[in-house]
Amino acid sequence: MSPRKEHCAPCWGCGQLIALPPESVPAGKTAEEIYFTCGYCWVLNAPQPQKEKIEGEEAVLCRPGERKASRRRWKHTLAMAFGRAMTLCIPGVVIFIGLDGTLVFFPILFPEFPNQIGLRHLLALALAGFFEFHVLWNFAAVALRAPGSPQRGVDFGTKQAGAAGRLASFSLCRKCTAPRPPGAHHCSVCNVCVYDMDHHCPFVHNCIGHGNRRSFILFLMYSTAGCSYAMAMFSYGLLQDSAARKMLLRSVKKTPSMGPVVDSVAPYLIPVIRLPRPPP
Repeated sequence: MSPRKEHCAPCWGCGQLIALPPESVPAGKTAEEIYFTCGYCWVLNAPQPQKEKIEGEEAVLCRPGERKASRRRWKHTLAMAFGRAMTLCIPGVVIFIGLDGTLVFFPILFPEFPNQIGLRHLLALALAGFFEFHVLWNFAAVALRAPGSPQRGVDFGTKQAGAAGRLASFSLCRKCTAPRPPGAHHCSVCNVCVYDMDHHCPFVHNCIGHGNRRSFILFLMYSTAGCSYAMAMFSYGLLQDSAARKMLLRSVKKTPSMGPVVDSVAPYLIPVIRLPRPPP
């Protein structure tokens, strides 16, 4: 007994017509509308675009209209422009913060610098330079290093290509028109498939995947540590300078939404922010 037409679907890996068991195909659907694994080449077959007949002609329902395609192109153009701008802005902001902290804030924090240079001055400068260098280095590594993409031009669609399980557990990326290994995903901004793709980061203008995930995590760690160090130095300088404390509290209290907050927590903060300044 030959299988029914709605229970058969072509396999993209080996090109053969696969007949599925009738009980595996839900009622009202065909074999081309469900996920199944080929028993010969072991590739994953995804549902095909749903079709219907309009006045005797086939029309693909899932094909986007001209307005939707135009909106998608605009989003892609804006994402590319924003990513390129961020690759220039973020290093500039990091360098500006480092120079501003060294040339402006550091002399306020240590009035005796640079006439008197001690161990604490060298340690503070070394830590600031350490964090800034690693933030910029790992940012460049994430932005410039390829995340890792599957090889293009792999043969598929023939019985010889799918023999011996060469494409086992692969799926077909319909945008790249190429076999996609397990764990890889297609990035609509970069228009490539990426190994172990986490996400597309617009701030580094690159995908985060197998090739640059380590640099991305280090970039986040050093950025967090550097921000914490900057806030600690700022808090230390604020506690040492009474004029700065008064100006900060006055400016915050003038904000309508922060005035009641300052009035409620001031009794608890006054013993802390009135620490005596050590003699020079």
